Amino acid sequence: EEGKGPAWMVFELESRDYTYFLALQDDEATKLPADACKPSPETLQRFNAWKEGRTGQPLVDAAMTELRRTGYLSNRGRLISASYLCLDLRVPYWMG
Repeated sequence: EEGKGPAWMVFELESRDYTYFLALQDDEATKLPADACKPSPETLQRFNAWKEGRTGQPLVDAAMTELRRTGYLSNRGRLISASYLCLDLRVPYWMG
């Protein structure tokens, strides 16, 4: 943001480096089980309904239909559909 100056950037870099340092101290903290990122069948079902525009939410369905048909989606449509995917359907963000 305007007016924060270089001190803000230094703070952000220090925060990033400190978090990295903490992760290096505990090697196990950065490891996930092999199946940690494998979505459940229910999650896949919700994701596919979202992707195909079959959620039952008209605005989300219209946005996903537009994306599928035209390959384009407005910024507002991206924000709404992504929020719905993660917050309402509880699908991990990395799937969408």
